[in-house]
Parts: sequence; C-alpha cells; structure tokens
Amino acid sequence: MPRLSICPYSIAELEQAPNVSELLAEYAAEGITEGLGPVVAQWWLYRKMEESGLLHTIGAFLDDTLVGFITMVVMQRPHYEALIASYESYFVAESASKSGAGIALRNAARDLAASMGAIGMVFNAAVGSRADRFFSADKSLKHTHNVYLMVLK
Repeated sequence: MPRLSICPYSIAELEQAPNVSELLAEYAAEGITEGLGPVVAQWWLYRKMEESGLLHTIGAFLDDTLVGFITMVVMQRPHYEALIASYESYFVAESASKSGAGIALRNAARDLAASMGAIGMVFNAAVGSRADRFFSADKSLKHTHNVYLMVLK
C-alpha cells in the first residue's frame, strides 16, 4: 500500500511537479465553471500571491507522487474583523480518492489556518461534483451559502 504524506509545497514545486499537467487537466475537467473560459493556471499570479504571504500551498503524496493539493488564502476580509481562510484550489486525483488524501489535506489546511489566527475556513464546490459530495458528507462543515454566477461575455 502506498504511503500517504502531506506537506507544505511551494508554487514553484507545484509548477515543476512531473505530473502537474495531468492533475490540472483532471481538475479542470471536473471543476470547470461554464462561462468563465478555459482553465489555465496563472503561475505568475500564484507566485505573487505566495510572495505576498496570502497564498499557502500543501501537497498530498502517495509515496513520491503528487496526488493532490490545496492552495489556501488566509486574510482579513474588508467586512470582517478576523482572519478568514478560503481555498483557491483543492483537488485530489480520482485515483487517490480513497487514500485519505482529501481529508488529510483539509486537516492540514485547517491546522495551518488556525495557527495563523484564522477563525474559519470557507469551502466551495461545483454543484454535483466529487468535491460537492465530499463537502456535503463532512459533518465538520456547515452549509451557509450558495454561489451564483452571472456570465458577462
């Protein structure tokens, strides 16, 4: 049985991972939001966000193979006093979906956000997606909002 490990992972490491293209293609196919155009990682923007201290990345590995990741933003919001965490990207390859990587990534992100002083963490998912089913089944999460998209072009 492959060994699961979870650890901090830089954007540079994620961008250079040998299988990142396959993971991002699977992520895009599963979580694409119709009307927002193609999914294309904006590595320059991820690097700027990481350099600013806003973005934090954690990787999930089975043995030495990257099978998932979470990129999380921790910041004060203009209308809340406290720090709030939200994930920017959160994905585990379907081939690793029974490995515990999803829960382990969520727990590592939760612990990191709490250590930074965040009082809560916000998750969202495409309707009917694997992530939606995962979050809906997670009793530690409270369903508080729905998200709606208005396509402008």
